[in-house]
Amino acid sequence: WIDRGEVEFVTEFAAPLPQAVISTILGFPLEDMPMTKKWEEAQVRRFVYGFGPKSQMEDPDEEDNARALVAFNRYIQEQIDEKRRNPKDDMITFLTQVEYQGKPLADGDIISVVSGMHIGGNETTQYALTSEAMLLAQHPEIVEELRADRSKVRFFVEEALRLYAPTQGLSGRMVARDTEIRGVKIPAGSLLHLRWAAANRDPELCEAPDEIRLDRKSPGKHLTFSIRPRGCPGAGLSRLEQNIAVDVMLDRIDELKLATAKNDFKHQPGIMLGLYELHLEFTKAREAVPA
Repeated sequence: WIDRGEVEFVTEFAAPLPQAVISTILGFPLEDMPMTKKWEEAQVRRFVYGFGPKSQMEDPDEEDNARALVAFNRYIQEQIDEKRRNPKDDMITFLTQVEYQGKPLADGDIISVVSGMHIGGNETTQYALTSEAMLLAQHPEIVEELRADRSKVRFFVEEALRLYAPTQGLSGRMVARDTEIRGVKIPAGSLLHLRWAAANRDPELCEAPDEIRLDRKSPGKHLTFSIRPRGCPGAGLSRLEQNIAVDVMLDRIDELKLATAKNDFKHQPGIMLGLYELHLEFTKAREAVPA
């Protein structure tokens, strides 16, 4: 698409890149990506619309979603069986060979790990890449600053992650005792949904929290990947993909802008934040390598 001068960024770049990476790491055949992408989207719907009796999905959607998740689990089981017969240099093979407390992992545990890695390595990085492309299209001055000093790409990625956290929040907490925060009284027993994205824009976290600043002293100081024991195990991989992707865009694309009258900016609801589509226009950089 580099020669076309226009692209729907989600389907042609932001989605296939992390999917190809995580599929390779896990050991899924790349030719299965169209199928595994549908299953991954079913996983996301389950997270967004809820589980069990509190699910917001209609009954037919609930049934379709359940069937998709069962099919994905069966697919992973097939991959486990294949890796046992023909070991490869991939994560599923490793999980079939590793021991925990002197015992091999049960297939159910392997399926759970692989399923979690698959959704974690796909959707959130896709959303992050899309937000970064949108910001570059909206802020040509930032593009020029990054081109002048590529060491700032890392700062840009962290600012984009802080401002547009792909996962807005997952954790539910029960209030143990009557509490007051900034004048708001929260009775004991209240159920709270913690929004990491709100914390990322807290003025106590950083000055001018709604602005992109590439000179912050602590650029990675945000909760987008959570922290410490609950920190995302794939954070390093996601950051690596994003930094490389932004670098490549700076190399290959000039005059990046939002396509006229094509973007409605519809995005995932609830706990996720990511555009369904992002239409961009650009000119091909003179030294661009075909994408």
